[in-house]
Amino acid sequence: MLTADYDVVVLLLTRNCREALPRTIESVFGQTFDKNRIRLVAMDNNSTDGTYESLLAYAQNTSISVYRLSETQLPTRLLREATATLDFAEWKYITIVNPGDTIYPNFVEKCSELMDRFTDSGNRFLICETDLLKNGVVMKQNPIFSSSCVLMKREHYPHFFLRGMGHKVQCFFSRKTIPESLPELPLCVDYTDFFKKAVYSFEAECIYVRDALACTSPAPCEDMLKDLILRLFLVKRSENSIAALFADKSFKYLDLEGTRSQVHENLARLALRYASEALEDGQVKAAQDILIFAEMVYDDITKTDFFSAIKAAVAGNTIHIPERRMAAAENTVAPPDGAQMI
Repeated sequence: MLTADYDVVVLLLTRNCREALPRTIESVFGQTFDKNRIRLVAMDNNSTDGTYESLLAYAQNTSISVYRLSETQLPTRLLREATATLDFAEWKYITIVNPGDTIYPNFVEKCSELMDRFTDSGNRFLICETDLLKNGVVMKQNPIFSSSCVLMKREHYPHFFLRGMGHKVQCFFSRKTIPESLPELPLCVDYTDFFKKAVYSFEAECIYVRDALACTSPAPCEDMLKDLILRLFLVKRSENSIAALFADKSFKYLDLEGTRSQVHENLARLALRYASEALEDGQVKAAQDILIFAEMVYDDITKTDFFSAIKAAVAGNTIHIPERRMAAAENTVAPPDGAQMI
């Protein structure tokens, strides 16, 4: 158990990722923030490739707390076990990194300063933009909003839901915003995927930072069609909540049908990205199924050049497709009405 006091805890969840450890760990200890006030906590999910042994080697020379599960667990259980190690320590903020991710040198300093400045009750979290590292190449994402801002709980939930499909961010949480029970955790296990977090996090206020303060290495999706179906389920489940918000006179300026349409368009564009990745891996049948899903959720996606190119590649059983486009919207938009500008 972690028993000392720290300002910031960096939680690293590992599973057979020995080769990816160095760049992630070195980025944590390369912070401009006081290194004595940061603690890296690694929770290993019963790795078999030497990941745990590598973590122990790092722990001999650096301030890392290393734990290991004796049996492989689902990501939800892994996260709960990891947060349980922090129960007896005093800490203010926490960020979760996946193996292969890096946080830029000013990440902890800037996030801590903003949280200290704008957090009154402690019931806030911060998300910042990230760059993407794929096949050794760093790519930029289109930011969600054009300016950094503080977003007010569920009042701005539709805006995030609209633009968050497939978007990658890095989170920085105050202690009160981390779920404490297993039933609350299933949608929170991928801490680089904004969409999967947004469902629970808007019980708290959110600080949005437009600057990219980290670089994430998106893990390959093992079952792309299943992931898309899960996302569609979350869309459907959340539509009642969104409709309730729009029923409030305070949100009459928002376009409910337009919001739904863009959510489905973003989901279809994410499907096209998955289909192109399936083709690159030679999974022609999977790409064909994903195209059907994309057309099902947003039929106008068939009018795009990207859809036509992938469909032609599927028909010709080839992998020659144009450069993939980000799932994010093409242009940033201004923060929603009522958001406090930073």
